[in-house]
Amino acid sequence: MGDRDISVNAVLPGPTKTELFLTGKSEEDLKRLAAVAAFDRIAEPEDIAKVILFLVGDEAGWINAQAIGVNGGPM
Repeated sequence: MGDRDISVNAVLPGPTKTELFLTGKSEEDLKRLAAVAAFDRIAEPEDIAKVILFLVGDEAGWINAQAIGVNGGPM
């Protein structure tokens, strides 16, 4: 899509505190999932949204064909 000045990227979120994700999970499950991330927490939807907002902005104009993990990083 470069000839149209359109970049194409993918955002790969990790566990995120949404109603769908939290349904059916115990506190123990959530603590275990949080412990996998370097920051010892589950993402808030805003954590993911900030990356998407960056990617659609002018500052990310030279980023293309990337799969970006938004997962708190491995421990």
